[in-house]
Amino acid sequence: MTRQTSQDSIHALTEDNVQLRSTLRSLLAENRANATLLIQPYKKGQNIETWLRQFEVAASSVGLNGVSRGIQVLKYLPDEASAWLMRTVDLTHWPTIVEKLASVYGVDPHVQKTICRRKLESLKQGTRRVAEYRMLFETVVADFPQGHELPDSVLRHIFFSNLRDELKAALLGIVAPEDTVTPKTVPMFCNSVFHCRWCYCCLHKICHVIPHLKATVA
Repeated sequence: MTRQTSQDSIHALTEDNVQLRSTLRSLLAENRANATLLIQPYKKGQNIETWLRQFEVAASSVGLNGVSRGIQVLKYLPDEASAWLMRTVDLTHWPTIVEKLASVYGVDPHVQKTICRRKLESLKQGTRRVAEYRMLFETVVADFPQGHELPDSVLRHIFFSNLRDELKAALLGIVAPEDTVTPKTVPMFCNSVFHCRWCYCCLHKICHVIPHLKATVA
């Protein structure tokens, strides 16, 4: 009897220690989240599904569990959305929060695709370096709804067409905007299909021939 009681006590202490460690981890995660901007606040018109996925990644990076995410996400939503969720949803159940937000801010994927395409087509390199232009371009590309992305050949054409005129002229002798990346063409420019996707490596190769472009390409 004494031996059984001792084992029960050890088991209870072990469970208490596990619970204590879990609580401490949660508190530390909350402190990190409170001291950090996890994500830019949601703005109406953004793809809510993409934004929520990005929030989940950011929350996971500081150790927030599903229960804590529901509280933290309120800080990044429009005031009316936060007030609504606080009154109508169990904030400890993350999947319900995601479903509720999608029901309000979700956009038909075909409409979202059209919106994103217009953003890409209106995005010009202007005086930006290619690296900055590419960053902005890929940010919009990431907002396309899953299953409704543009083909690489179309993205390549838009990217090429919106480069500054002198860079487009320099590229014309190497790659045409309607070209698609294939095993036949990739070795001509670089060793990476991804990099060649936006003609980025091609631009760097041009710099060796046209030095005055280097400052705008780097």
